[in-house]
Amino acid sequence: MSLESVEGSRNRILSPLRECLQSLSQTCYVTLPLRMIHVTSEQHFDHDEFENLEPESSPSTPLTALQSLVDMISEKSEIEDLVWSPTAAYARAISTSAMNDFERKLIDWKDKHLELIPELDTESALDALLVYRWSQFAIPPPPYTATTRMKSLAAAHYNFYRGRIRWALILLEDDVLRNKPTAEFFFYEALRHAASHAAFLTATENVEETYIPCESLKTGLLPVLYIIGLCSPQPRWLEWIKDLSDQIVQEGVLKGHTFATSLDCLHRFEIYRAGGDYSTIINQYPEPAERIICQLIPEKDGRHFTSFFAAPSPAHNICHNGMGAYRVIGNARWRCGYGEAPCTPVITMYDSEHTNLELFSTEWLYSTQPALEWLQWSLKKDFHIERALEDHINGTRLLLATGSTIADGQFDK
Repeated sequence: MSLESVEGSRNRILSPLRECLQSLSQTCYVTLPLRMIHVTSEQHFDHDEFENLEPESSPSTPLTALQSLVDMISEKSEIEDLVWSPTAAYARAISTSAMNDFERKLIDWKDKHLELIPELDTESALDALLVYRWSQFAIPPPPYTATTRMKSLAAAHYNFYRGRIRWALILLEDDVLRNKPTAEFFFYEALRHAASHAAFLTATENVEETYIPCESLKTGLLPVLYIIGLCSPQPRWLEWIKDLSDQIVQEGVLKGHTFATSLDCLHRFEIYRAGGDYSTIINQYPEPAERIICQLIPEKDGRHFTSFFAAPSPAHNICHNGMGAYRVIGNARWRCGYGEAPCTPVITMYDSEHTNLELFSTEWLYSTQPALEWLQWSLKKDFHIERALEDHINGTRLLLATGSTIADGQFDK
């Protein structure tokens, strides 16, 4: 057997495993974006072993297009942080040039997949928005009708990533007059594709397009919606995102009700900071650098969740202090199991005039009770890929056996 044949066989065997491990790693990080907690689970993942594996050439599909986007995000931890961590952009730890380089990669991806997903061709619409300074986006966002579920999901991710890069550039005060409407445009395009994707929640006439969110094991739509919700320029965006998140209910381990609850708490904190009560109506949220930061942390039992909130202090200059300008202003905690809605949070708001508000930082987050419990757990347990695969195989066999029994009309009592 030739060396090329051996390498080809190796690629066919290892590439799917690499994709599964990469998807697992990203899902873990999206679920719990605290980098230290995943140190032990990554030590068994030999990146060098898979680094040079190239997928075999084959026609591009919406699924492979989305997977290539996931690969792109996972290449560098600072980009992954920037996209999925609600706090990373505020730390200003990544350079403008690095973000511009990544955006060029995204544009190359778009150009490569334009024939497959023609809805990605939005440059003329963006140019018109920038020329005429038009920023009134219709809510609910109109869906793209001539598309498929996987195409809309891939397009939602692409536009979301473009929006996140521009949002981070705003926080670096890089051409804010151009980057702010651009970020909102791409976020809105992502919401349009999310609206298209949501239509398949109830699609029963086409079995291939029927979407069962709880069976989705990869990063899907919920985290995209949530991060856009945190960046929403207006409450009506956030309200629509909350409603859609509640409608999805659950994607794999991610719960729509929990994301919706966290966004609702964010809105309450914005109103509280503005000096009103929950019945107060506001039409616009503050500028990105002046927005409240929200970090959601699931607790170890999988049913309780805590969101921590921080806001820039008037006594500190955001331009010079970065994350150091933000102080912890409160938290919210609630219980939310599968299908349990509405979730009722217990909200604690600190007095905004309090002079001893704690500095918000990554170190502070790791000192909170939920994060400490995860850290203690991660030191006790180790991740073994062999055991995980064995559990998955055994679980699948059990499900198949159960399905066969039910199909035969035999029920255990």
